[in-house]
Amino acid sequence: METGGVPIRRLPDLTPEQVVKLQDALLANANTLLESALAILDLGHVALARSIAILGMEESGKAIAIHDRRMEMGYSSDGETFRCESLDELWSSHQKKLETVYGFLVEERYWFGEPSDPERNAAALASAFHGRRDLGCAASR
Repeated sequence: METGGVPIRRLPDLTPEQVVKLQDALLANANTLLESALAILDLGHVALARSIAILGMEESGKAIAIHDRRMEMGYSSDGETFRCESLDELWSSHQKKLETVYGFLVEERYWFGEPSDPERNAAALASAFHGRRDLGCAASR
């Protein structure tokens, strides 16, 4: 499968154990990247910190997509593989990974306490990103 001459990176078929390990590794990578971005920001290297933070958010987007696919698999027919076209597309798209994180933050599906307010969350994210479209997410849409 290709998009504009660039081949889409396909995930291999994974066992349930491999899926769990992948999700754990993605979350650990995201955490390390985001903590590193904060440390680099403290040193005053804003552009580098921003780039590393974006990489951390992309790892988070992949982990969220893996989690969502795990939930879908509970309703799938026997024999269906974990790998699917939507995961392959997300894996190859910076924008889709960041949009996944944005959607997760807006919806707050797993927030504990008061109910989620997606409109308030979207407004807060738009304010935090100052309406910038160049961040690769839907914050200003």
